[in-house]
Amino acid sequence: MNNKIIAVDIDGVLTTKTELNDYGKLSFEELKKQYASVKPNTKIITLINNLAENNNIIIYTSRNDYFHNLTVKWLKKHNVRYHHIIFNKPYFHYIIDDRALFIPGLRRNEE
Repeated sequence: MNNKIIAVDIDGVLTTKTELNDYGKLSFEELKKQYASVKPNTKIITLINNLAENNNIIIYTSRNDYFHNLTVKWLKKHNVRYHHIIFNKPYFHYIIDDRALFIPGLRRNEE
């Protein structure tokens, strides 16, 4: 796979936590604390970093752009290679898309 554009989510993909506690009920400050403390999914980060050598990686997140600096700092701290970041992805429970990719072991119940 070379010279492709690959969109990657943060929470539940680059992080080990798929859902934040009480999302929607938390203040921005409480969310900020949770976003800052999520653990990296090192296997996926390694995969994405390898893909970034010959492809364009776009981080595509439902995080509000209020968290831009914190998110970029987290990505830098965990050495995530990417080319662009897009905030405010619409929230949904599932996505049906002709370009979706399923990665075995990504979901908690498959580990």
